[in-house]
Amino acid sequence: MVLLDLKNEQNGMNPDIAPDGVHPSMKGYKIMEEMVTNTLKYVLK
Repeated sequence: MVLLDLKNEQNGMNPDIAPDGVHPSMKGYKIMEEMVTNTLKYVLK
């Protein structure tokens, strides 16, 4: 998953991860946490 996977056609976030299209829900934060963790692991090898 990459950051672009989080945006929808209107350049907001999908309602299942950001109910208002902008501010992430806990599910959205969990997805971003995984993305950041994986990126840091890759960079810090």
